[in-house]
Amino acid sequence: MLKRICVSLVFLFLMGWMGFAYADTYIPSRTINLVYDDSGSMIRIGDTWVDTWCQAKYAMEVVAAMLDERDTLNIYYMSDYVSGTTAKPRLSLHGSKDARIVSGNVQQIHTTVTKASDTPFNAVRKAYNDLKQSTTDENWLVVLTDGEFEDGAMTSAEVEKYYDDVVADGKTKVMMLAMGPNAAMIRGDEQRGIYFEHAPSTAAILPRLTKICNRIFQRNALDVSGNEVSFGVPMGQLIVFAQGKDVAIKHAISSDGQKIEPSSNVHAMYSTQSSTTNPAGTIVNDSLNGYVATFDANFNPGKYTLNVTNAESIEVYYKPNVEIKSYLYTLDGQEVTSANDIVNGSYKIEFGFVNAANGEKVTDTSLLGKVDYQANIVNQAADGTTQEMSVVSGDNIQIREGKIDIDVTAKFLDYNTVHTQASYEVFFRNELVFNVESKPDYGLTSDGLTNQSMPMVLSVKMKNGDQLLDLRPEQWDVMEVPEIQTGEGVGKFEIRKSTVPGQFEVYPSLGDIEPMKAATGDIPVVITGGYQHGKSSAAGRIETSVVFRDDITSFERFMDWVLRHIKEIIVGFIVFLILWGYMPWVKKYLPKDLVKRAEITAKKGRKGTSKTAVLSRTKRFIPYVAEEGTYKINLTGPGISIKSINMKAAGRNGILLTNSKVFIKNKNYRIRGNPVPDKQEPYYIYAGTSFSIKTEDNEYSFKI
Repeated sequence: MLKRICVSLVFLFLMGWMGFAYADTYIPSRTINLVYDDSGSMIRIGDTWVDTWCQAKYAMEVVAAMLDERDTLNIYYMSDYVSGTTAKPRLSLHGSKDARIVSGNVQQIHTTVTKASDTPFNAVRKAYNDLKQSTTDENWLVVLTDGEFEDGAMTSAEVEKYYDDVVADGKTKVMMLAMGPNAAMIRGDEQRGIYFEHAPSTAAILPRLTKICNRIFQRNALDVSGNEVSFGVPMGQLIVFAQGKDVAIKHAISSDGQKIEPSSNVHAMYSTQSSTTNPAGTIVNDSLNGYVATFDANFNPGKYTLNVTNAESIEVYYKPNVEIKSYLYTLDGQEVTSANDIVNGSYKIEFGFVNAANGEKVTDTSLLGKVDYQANIVNQAADGTTQEMSVVSGDNIQIREGKIDIDVTAKFLDYNTVHTQASYEVFFRNELVFNVESKPDYGLTSDGLTNQSMPMVLSVKMKNGDQLLDLRPEQWDVMEVPEIQTGEGVGKFEIRKSTVPGQFEVYPSLGDIEPMKAATGDIPVVITGGYQHGKSSAAGRIETSVVFRDDITSFERFMDWVLRHIKEIIVGFIVFLILWGYMPWVKKYLPKDLVKRAEITAKKGRKGTSKTAVLSRTKRFIPYVAEEGTYKINLTGPGISIKSINMKAAGRNGILLTNSKVFIKNKNYRIRGNPVPDKQEPYYIYAGTSFSIKTEDNEYSFKI
């Protein structure tokens, strides 16, 4: 395992979102116990001298130069275990980013010389027994041999059986390299962690061993064109292995001119002493010379030039600098981008690689080979049920409130793996569904509502997807009493929790509203409620009505109206009476055609022709009182004692002469040419009535 990544899937309800995962890179620790065959056959087979020892030792130097910083390489030389398994590993090397330590590791292998002996299997047993004590993340048992164990006394089947027992512990993997035509051959079982490589010639030892290292260290090879490499995947490490007599590795240059120096640059070369005896015929392969330069940096995708001189061959091994992330979408394609939006609902989950250095998506995955995404999601719902889902990228998933555990693995390039694990709380944003369970019959009387003590009963459930669920006890406990709104003129309804969980009781009340003013018929009621429980919330509303039957009689309503408007009625009646007193059939008015200025004429001569009788009206604006008027007579002379004619309206254009006594006393005063009878008081006249006044020398007359 190269990286353990802490994944954070970020979910959204309102229905909608894309999620992503945050990751932290974790470099695993490894213990590699390598069993090295330093038997005589590595130097000579029969009468034939071979350079197997030189090739294998050079290859081990290259391996030591490629150790990661948390790797430990223990080398067990077979010659130390001919008599038993007590000897400790001859070399114990620790990987480092410090170039001096890496060079020291290579130098220790280079200077170690042992006697050429047999191929005892005890060396393998010792290496594995020591691995059992290891506490590192990964354990590898690597065996390099060019012959059969125990000089052929131990069969391949027995070797395979032992390796089966080794990998059965689930902690250790086996890697065996058979060198030459006479080496022990076994069957590999990569599914169980047993890997086998065969180098039929000595020249094949180095490439086979570097292949083994790449598998252990999870590296792969890049195509090299001259001194250039290019890649579309971000890299975290490049290891340049250049070989040649006078080869040198200096630095790498990016396409934008940035110079990148190696963190270590280690020289590996052929050895000249095959064993402690170093037979005279020993073959030394002096063509084995190279440098292993490790570049630890964040390499963005692009083209890089390697400043390598005098190289006969250049090999570049790489470790992708990628992390796996999970992307979550709502079903309408919206991205979930906030951890606060992890709500229950349906989502689409996808996986993809990102640059571990900057989090950018990796679109070119050609150097990652075939990628296999797998994810296991365990949803422990708040109701106590558990749902486990094995998903692949692009699957739709249903997430419920509670806890969700996500385990995502991406395998690429055969033996590279990135892995994420995370646990998150999932909250909900659900709809509450209210339903009317019972609705009593209410009557409105002059005394108030009947059946007022009988409530309307509402139930509430939570809608979760297509399901309607009862509220759990803890949800019911935190749910507050909903708000209730009614129409005007109704009063104030009271709503309270019932003794039955999940039910509310609504009690109607007129409040301060008088029964006669209260509304009747269908009374609209709107109930809105919800609650907050941690990050979870639910809300809902219902529009319904209650019926107030009108049981108040018409007479009761009329009397109530009278009592409520008594002042207005009295005032109105008074106004009516006053106005009534002005009506023509109630109040008597003087005829409109009365002469306002009557000319008084004299029968004899012209004397008196300029005199007049002028009308003045009085008490016209008092209701019910008849209108009165007075003619002021502007006439003087001997025998004239009348100064005015007083009158009052009698109705029907009639007039009552109110000072008729004046005319009765003086017979020379005539009305309509006749004297007024003694008992005609008041005297009844009309408009146009003529008056005359007779004196000794004249007779005056006028019409009103």
